[in-house]
Order: sequence, then structure tokens, then C-alpha cells
Amino acid sequence: MSASQDSKKRTKAKNRKRMQFAVSILFGVILGCLPGAGCSGSDSDREYRKAEQFWQRKMYGLAAQSYEHFGFQQPKHPKTAQSLYKAGFIYAYYLTDYPRAIQLFHRLIALYPESPFCLQAHRSLAENYATRLRQYPQAIAQYLRVIDLERRAGRDVSPSLYEVGRCYFLMGDSNQAVEVYERICREAPQGEYADSAAYQIGFTHFLEEDWETAEKDFRFLLEHYPESEWTFDGLLHQARCLKKLDRQQESVGVRQEIRERFPDRAGTIETKEAR
Repeated sequence: MSASQDSKKRTKAKNRKRMQFAVSILFGVILGCLPGAGCSGSDSDREYRKAEQFWQRKMYGLAAQSYEHFGFQQPKHPKTAQSLYKAGFIYAYYLTDYPRAIQLFHRLIALYPESPFCLQAHRSLAENYATRLRQYPQAIAQYLRVIDLERRAGRDVSPSLYEVGRCYFLMGDSNQAVEVYERICREAPQGEYADSAAYQIGFTHFLEEDWETAEKDFRFLLEHYPESEWTFDGLLHQARCLKKLDRQQESVGVRQEIRERFPDRAGTIETKEAR
């Protein structure tokens, strides 16, 4: 599945989420110390600030425990949902205690369904089920909830839909995966992951040795997303499909186009063809 590019894109997205999480915590600390913003000196506020301090000092185990304790002991506090999310986030992404993280995310969703942190909880559940536990049906269910919430907020749903398709692909259900990728191209043609979806449609048909359909799919990618990061792979696979279809002259022409457009990767053509 051109794993290097796909993995790189997912890694960037996850790093971006972690940075956003860190910024949100710092912002919360600042707000918490402004006059009238909840720095009342009460026991509950002190407990929350203690958890924040552990986080800032990178004492992740103590931070997670403190956030969790606060979330359980202060069910009506304005920061309870946020505290449960932070505890789950640390357990999942820093302490790799996935069962505990999942339990906390589900608690947040069940008790505080109107919290803005529910979207992040669903997304974190989906990521953990998919990439760490490889429980793809559960991951799909969570991504569908993310999509519903994102759509209500008017956001681009193509990244989450793409992950649904990827889960189906990894489950071995290529037909369902293609259906989801086609939905992205149809419903969110300008979405962030539309070009990736277009490529994966062709790649799936290529793996199935449906050369004619795959060639058309790659042509669609190249025509509709000419600046895509998948252009090189799209051209290379299109050339292979044309060769399989005995359209040798066209295949040679595409390979020449690759050499002209990607001179620094020309050697890759021969390397991949030799496999």
C-alpha cells in the first residue's frame, strides 16, 4: 500500500495532534492562572493544577494518575471531561496502557456526551483500536462516530473516511475498502485525503490483477490530482498496467514521462521492475 508515504502522512497527523494537545494544556494552565478563571485555591483546583504540573515536568505516570483521580472525584467540575481525556491520552500515547486509556475515553463519552472532548476521545479510540490493537471493526465504529461529529461541525471528513477504508483493506475486505475510497472521491473531491483515496482505489485493483480497471483508476488520479504526492507511484503503476495489457508503446511513453518528471528517482523504475 506504498507504506512509506502512507505511514509518513499518518505520522505527521499524529504528531500534529500531540502538538495540539500540548498547546491546549499550556493554554489551559495560563487560563487557569488568570484572575477569575478558576484559580480559587479550592482543593479541586489545586488537584487539577497538580496534574498539570506533573505533565509539564514530563512525569507522565503521575500526571495520568492525577488527571484520572480528578476526573473520578470531581464529576461536576467544568474540567472533568478535559481531565479524563488528558488521562486517557497519556495512558495511550505515552504509557502504552491501552486498556486503561480505552476505559477512560469510553467513560468520558458516556458521562459527558456534549463535551467538545468527545470528538477527540472517539478519534483516539479509533487510532488505538486500529494501529495498536488491530481491532478493525471497533476502529471503524469509532471512525464513523468521528465522521458524524466532524460533518456536523462542517469539517473535512476525508481523513477519517480514509482510515475507515484502510481498516477494511487491512481486514481483507477490498471491495468495501474501494467503496469507501470512492465515496471520498465522490463526496469530498477536494478533501485532504482525496488524492490518497484515488490512488488506493487503483492500487487495490492492481493487487487484484485487474489491470484494465487499475489503469483507468491511475489515469483518474493523474488527471484530477496532478500535483499529488502519489503522482510518481501512480505513473509507475499505470505503466505496469499498460505493459500487462500489451500496450507496450504507451507503457514506454509513461516510463519516459517518469524519467523526465522525476529524474532523481529514475533508478527506482528499474529497481522496482526488477522485483
